[in-house]
Amino acid sequence: MTGERTRTVNALTALLRTVALGCRCPPNTLGRDDRHDRRLAPHQHPTTTRTVCRSEAIRLSRRIRALDAELAANDTALNTAVTDQAPHPLDVHGVGPVVAAVVLQAVTHAHPGRHRSGRPHGCCG
Repeated sequence: MTGERTRTVNALTALLRTVALGCRCPPNTLGRDDRHDRRLAPHQHPTTTRTVCRSEAIRLSRRIRALDAELAANDTALNTAVTDQAPHPLDVHGVGPVVAAVVLQAVTHAHPGRHRSGRPHGCCG
């Protein structure tokens, strides 16, 4: 989903730089605010190309916001799952929920004799 969000932001940025839609939004705020959608509302005498491009810019902006919400929900769920199984890896500096989940998955699916102490080296204390 992160890759899809990046592609969508890049597409919206390219569209806004290529076609003069009348929106002067800072690139780092694209897709984060409904105000941009209102700024992209059609003018009195739009051309067909401009109308289609405005619609696409609004669609891309909404998709970015939807992906942000999905990514936040996934991050929360992953953080909860990792914390429920083993909260200690998250105490290590630089280890977030994704890395902790990968480590937990590797340990739980590894051969039982692979780790003498039952946990990977340098993890959990």
